[in-house]
Amino acid sequence: MFGSMYGMMVVGALLWLVILAGAGILLYVVVRSLSGPARASPDEDDPLAIAQIRYARGELTREQYEEMCRVLSG
Repeated sequence: MFGSMYGMMVVGALLWLVILAGAGILLYVVVRSLSGPARASPDEDDPLAIAQIRYARGELTREQYEEMCRVLSG
């Protein structure tokens, strides 16, 4: 009789730990998503930095990137 009660208490405690951990993870994800990207954004006034990032992402070909750098450098 006492063995089954002890087992139910352990299962109940573990269930609460799982619920609290899930709530903590959910809170972490929500706060992280609301805070925006973790990486630093490029200076909005620096077109060369923007071109470099676009090239790194694959949005520009090498030729397009080199042409932008040539034009922006003067």
